Amino acid sequence: MGRFSQPGLGPWRSADCPGRVCGGGTSAALECLAFILGTPGDVAISPAPLWYGFPWSFAQRPRVSFVPFDLLEKGIDKFELTLEDVKRACLSVQPQPKFLVLTNPRNPLGGNYSPETLNAIYKWVLEETRMHIISDEIYFFSQVGGGEPFVPAFALDAVREAGEDGRERVHAVWGLAKDFGMSGFKVGFVISRNQKVHALMSGDASLRTMAWFTPFDSLKYRTLAPLFLDGDGLPDPALAQQAMQLYAGPEASSLLRTQYAATREALASARLKFLDHNSSAIFFWLDLREFLDRVPPPDGSEHQALHKALHPDIDPREERLSEYITASSGVSLIPGQECFSREPGFFRMCYTAEPKDRVVKGIERMGRSLHALLKPLAVNA
Repeated sequence: MGRFSQPGLGPWRSADCPGRVCGGGTSAALECLAFILGTPGDVAISPAPLWYGFPWSFAQRPRVSFVPFDLLEKGIDKFELTLEDVKRACLSVQPQPKFLVLTNPRNPLGGNYSPETLNAIYKWVLEETRMHIISDEIYFFSQVGGGEPFVPAFALDAVREAGEDGRERVHAVWGLAKDFGMSGFKVGFVISRNQKVHALMSGDASLRTMAWFTPFDSLKYRTLAPLFLDGDGLPDPALAQQAMQLYAGPEASSLLRTQYAATREALASARLKFLDHNSSAIFFWLDLREFLDRVPPPDGSEHQALHKALHPDIDPREERLSEYITASSGVSLIPGQECFSREPGFFRMCYTAEPKDRVVKGIERMGRSLHALLKPLAVNA
């Protein structure tokens, strides 16, 4: 992996970041960091909306309390992170947080955090607190251009200029699931200068690696070897680089850019609103609030009781709208409140789950079925 030198990966290969440890997936890498650096009862904070799997990685086994916080400084429906939001979150929880968890590129919003925002946050955290920052960079290469540039954690000025103590509290994770389209294959990496992380992730003759229960096994090694090794078993990531160029290269004809452009055009034609500046990751954050009150509640209390039991934190209007979209157009979206969005009516749409033509057709059907909700009901004469 050290020779996998796509543009932007350089900071992972430099003397500023010498350490990479492999395990069985990025979610497992996050869990290992929570086990190694935290103790039960510690707190991790993260800006919402966020990936709904974070609480599993931090809270389920490591018993680290995972606390999402809203982005209030610029308006809750603007979804813009600021240093003031981070400071407010730190002051609002007890005990003081041990971790700040960021996803860059952003899931579920798409897009990258601006370098200015990240530098301000990292500088404050590393100089004024004892928190560790964990940067989930699973969509590292999934860039389509046109928005904020992607700057990985170890390339930030605030990290480079921090003292050794500060740099040892910065950790990044990445894996093959998203950029290489290998979800479920479970290959993840921890990138860190922290000696404790290296010691416990690597293990020795007397101590098993922390990744023992989520290993990088021989089957994965054999399958992935052609991507990163030559016929003699020596490092040669030429095939991996070629695959990444086809997927997300700078040319307009790359698979990701072509799919993104077609999806964006289809959403505009269908008159469906979405958060702009989503220049990375594989999502559109749809704003469907205008349809939220248009799906009538089902008759009877049984369905409502079932919804409350299964989805206690999701507004029933959002759940009904989600079910309506699936039933009427065959499109499956993630309700925003599953991603800890406070305000109902937002949805995450993944635009790479199906071939381009099927995605476009699905959006067309979804647009027709949603706008049909806005038509006044016919009144019998």
